[in-house]
This record gives sequence, structure tokens and C-alpha cells, in this order.
Amino acid sequence: MKFILRVFFIVVLLSIFPEKIVCKSYNTVSGHPRILLNKGKERDVKRVINTIPEIKNVHDSILRVSDKIVEWSTLKYKLTGVRLLDISREALRRIFYLSYSYRMTGEKKYADRAIKEMLNVCEFPDWNPSHFLDVGEMTMAVSIGYDWLYDLIKENDRVFIIKAIKEKAFDPSFNNKYSYFYKRTNNWNSICNAGLIYGAIAFMDEMPEISTTIIDKCLSSNPKALTAFSPDGGYPEGYHYWSYGTSSQVLLIDALKTAFGKDFGLSQSKGFLETGRFMQYMPTPSGGCFNFSDSPNKAQGNIVMWWFAKQNNDYSLLYLEKLFFNERKFDVGEIRLLPALPIFASRCKLKKITKPKSECWYTDGLTPLFIYRGGWDSKNDTYLGVKGGSASTSHAHMDAGSFIYEYSGIRWAADLGMQDYYSLESKGVKLWDNKQDGQRWDIMRMRNDCHNTLTIDSLRHNVDAHAEIIQIFTAEDHKGAVIDLTSTLGNLKKAHREVSIDKNDHLHIIDSISTSEKPIGMTWVMVTPAEAKVTGDNEIILKKDNTNMKLVVESPLSVVPHIWENTPMHSYDQSNNGTIRVGFTTSIDSHKNVTFHVKLEPVK
Repeated sequence: MKFILRVFFIVVLLSIFPEKIVCKSYNTVSGHPRILLNKGKERDVKRVINTIPEIKNVHDSILRVSDKIVEWSTLKYKLTGVRLLDISREALRRIFYLSYSYRMTGEKKYADRAIKEMLNVCEFPDWNPSHFLDVGEMTMAVSIGYDWLYDLIKENDRVFIIKAIKEKAFDPSFNNKYSYFYKRTNNWNSICNAGLIYGAIAFMDEMPEISTTIIDKCLSSNPKALTAFSPDGGYPEGYHYWSYGTSSQVLLIDALKTAFGKDFGLSQSKGFLETGRFMQYMPTPSGGCFNFSDSPNKAQGNIVMWWFAKQNNDYSLLYLEKLFFNERKFDVGEIRLLPALPIFASRCKLKKITKPKSECWYTDGLTPLFIYRGGWDSKNDTYLGVKGGSASTSHAHMDAGSFIYEYSGIRWAADLGMQDYYSLESKGVKLWDNKQDGQRWDIMRMRNDCHNTLTIDSLRHNVDAHAEIIQIFTAEDHKGAVIDLTSTLGNLKKAHREVSIDKNDHLHIIDSISTSEKPIGMTWVMVTPAEAKVTGDNEIILKKDNTNMKLVVESPLSVVPHIWENTPMHSYDQSNNGTIRVGFTTSIDSHKNVTFHVKLEPVK
């Protein structure tokens, strides 16, 4: 019922919100540059570079890379499968870095090379509008260069660039064959709209009517993407796509603010300004992340967290972020957008970075989550992540009821993570066929029996179901959540899963199952990087890094413990070296109420 009410709220919001923010006329924009870093604001960036060592590391890295780019060959038009995206992203990195380097140093070699890169991509036959993400990123690249280096671009080159923007970006955006992103509620909406907004602002003087129309279309359609953050900042697509989609969303909003002095209400969308908290709790003490959905298990710095810290006046959002910038070779996601970091940092009061106050965080969004983090300073801190949600969500896996668990510096309960899309698409796999019988759910890393959840009668989870978190616990001796998996699993009267830790941070999973008219077979799975050995009828010993953990099943029914190798199931599946699955199988008669209590605790 809660999920239905959320969907109803989103539908109502989409029906009324656009009318509030669409604006058919805009204040006259200032002269160039007017995107992200207005004229004269270089001094603020230089100030933070000269006072904060971590930001100076970022600045110096951008200059070093820019010096290399000056010597490189220009990019070639090359599709990888259906995508030009790698080329578009590299164009954005090169032009953004070079333009920033020129504005910070005044050295003309950077501007000259940036203009050369712009003219080069403008000579491409197209920017691959059939995969409009490619157009979005390429448009952002050329628009930043045009806006920031406007006075240095020759008149005939300006004409050439304007023509390219119109033909390769603006015109396709009005073609229904390519403009489906306007209807999307996921990252496509944010990324494609962001690129077009940069184009509209940069070329407002040259193409005022088209640019105004593009801005109007963005303000009408972009709220669809922002509903993903409702009601409390949780993000349904997971860690990896938060970094991608939300970075573009922030850049979109910030460009409107720097050009027009306002974002027309976009940043006030319910939950959006709170979403930095989601990203704060996703990294784990061991250095990975809660990698549900299409996400690798790697935590990185996030450029736009600096923006959220400023907007919320909450510098605890940077407590983990600063760890990624302490060394000369820092690690940051969306690296092509790196020049935005010193710009956002120049607006922050960085001496106020404090430790987060809470150990627990919960979201009731489209993908409900409960997170517990035992501390913020040690790799040995405990971490528990629990999720509900639906396989129908963008980039989702069949993983409702899944969890990850770190204890004593080791991830004992893991997620295999995403598989590279091209490795599947190049072999003819219908990766995006997520219907109940779709091929997406044949892929090993996406199917339910390869996640830390339950499987009934070897069946797939119900794609259209939604698993809600119906209760959370935050007491000192009991932290966790209860997930209602009834509709997800099917063939059952009730299925509730409680995943929690006790006062010693030991893991407990309690599955309460009520069968209906038919008996069932049930499979309980946990993915782990540990070695495993069955040591009893209901016991498995896990060993990792000279540490032993005991997994014990308590139930009135007999169970059969299992250790499954994670050998690829199909020729197209990625290898899963260093992982196995442990768990058990059992049978439950009809009209039975049974509880299975799984404990994972250290072996003394």
C-alpha cells in the first residue's frame, strides 16, 4: 500500500509540478563565461587552491593532465557497440580540463588545444543521437569550451561550432525518434537534459528561440527524474548511477543558477537536497560500497558532494570524501567532471568538516534501504546494508531482500555487482529485456539465486512486485530491518525477512515463511569471498584472512547446507573469481508457518 501511495504521489507531482516552473521568458543572460564559473570568480577558486592542500592536489592534477592532452592526437569517431559514449566522455574531459587550465593560468596553449578539440568533434558526422547520452555529454563538452573560451574563438570557427550544435544536438532533441529521454525517470533524463541546458545557455545569444524552447522542455521534463529522490533522498539506481546521474543533475541545476540566478525550483524537489546522505552511507569501511543494482564494488570520491555540503550547510557530508583527496593520486568518480570540484569547493567553508552524527540511515524511497555503520574512522568498523525494492526499477537486479555485511575488516556477505554492458550486448544478450521472462534475468549476476536472498521453487522473483521495509530497529543491541518479500517470492501466504545485528555486531537473518495450498522448496543463499566448509547438518564454517566465522541455521525443519561454486552459467557470464555461495535448501509442506534463524558469528 505504501508503494502504491508513493506511485500515486509521483503521478500527481508530475501532473502539477511542470506548470509551476516552466517559464517562457528568461532574464537576459550575462556575457561569457556564464556557466558554472562566472567571469571574475577565478579568484575564489585560486583562494581555495592556495589554502586547502587537497584542492590544490586536484588543481595540480588537472594541469598535469592538460599538459599531456596538448601533446595527444585528436579523437576519432568510433562506436563501441551502439555507443559513442566513450568518445563523448573523453571529449568532455579534454575540453573541460583545458578550458579550466586556461582560466586558472592564462596560458593560451590550453585554450588553443581546447578549441582544436571542439572543432574536431564538430567535424564528426553526428554525435550518435540514437544513444542520446552520447549527444548529451558531447554537447556539454562543446558548450563549456564555447562559453569559457568565447573571446578566443575566431568568428568563422564560431559559425562552424554553432552549426554543429544545431545539427548534431538541438535538431535531434526535437526528433521523437531520439528524444525519448524526456519521458524517462532515470539518469538519462538528467544527463541528456544537462547537456542540452549547457548548449542552450552557451548559445542563447546565437539561437535565442531554440535555446528558450530547450530550456522550457527541460523544466517540463526534468522533474520526472527528480521524483527518483523522493521522499528522503534515497536513489533507486544505486551507488554507481547516483554518481553518474546525480552529478549531471547538479551540473544542470548549477548552470541555471549561474546563468539566470535561479534554478526554477528544481533543487527544491522533494528529497533532492537530502540525497547527499544516501551517498554518505553507501561507502563501506573496507573501501568498497553497497553495490546493489548495476554497480561495481568500488567507492570513490564524488565531486558533487561538495555542492550538497554547501547547499545543506552540512560539512559532515565531506567527512569520508576528504579521504579520497589526501594523496597525490586521489580517486574520484566521473573524473571528466573534475574541474567542477574546485569550483564547488570554493563556495564551501571547509574548516567545518565534522564527523556524521548517526550510525544508522534509512530510506523509504523506490528502493528502500537500511544502513548501519559502526564507525567512520576504521576499516574494522561493522557495516550492514539491507535492501527491498523491485526488479522493475531502472538498472535493478532480482535482489530484493538482499544484504551485505562487513565485520572486522572483511566483507562476509557480498554482492557480485554489475557486469560490463558491452561484454553482454556484443554477444547478442538482450540485457535490457526485463520482462518476467526476459533474458536479463538469465544473466548470472542479475538473477535472484545468485544474490543474498530467498528463492522459491527455483523460480524468478516477481518482476512487478515491490518489497517494502516494514520495520526498522536502531536500539543499541538490535539494529536492522524487516522486509516484506511476500509478493516478490510468490507461491506463499507470507514471507518476512529480518536482517539485523546484535549488541556484538553479529549478524542475524530471520525468515518467517507461511505457505499456502502447495508445498514449496526454498533456497537460502549468501555470496561470500570466504572459503567455506560444511561442518554439520546445519553449520558452515567460513574462513577469510585468518579469521573464522560460523554460519548456523536454527529451524524446526531439517535443512541441507550447500556450497555452490560461482562458475559462470552461460558463455556470456563474467567470471566471479574469489567468490562462492553458501546457504541451504529445504522443503516446507502446505499450510505451515516456519521460521529459519541464520546466525553468522566469530568462531572462538
